[in-house]
Amino acid sequence: MAKEKEKQIAFYMTQRSVRELDEIQQIFAEREGRVTKAYILNQAIYNYYEYIKNYYGISEETEKPDDK
Repeated sequence: MAKEKEKQIAFYMTQRSVRELDEIQQIFAEREGRVTKAYILNQAIYNYYEYIKNYYGISEETEKPDDK
């Protein structure tokens, strides 16, 4: 069951994205143990979010408290 602030989404992926997500999951399985594709996608979003903040010079002070 999803937590109150979590949202479930459905979307289409390109064949390349599907293949690369499968490969990432396999790499994790071999080196760290099994993880879900949702975990991998969430980690990618978290990392991209940090990249965007750094790229555009957005600091923690400019974020709203509910944005995290």
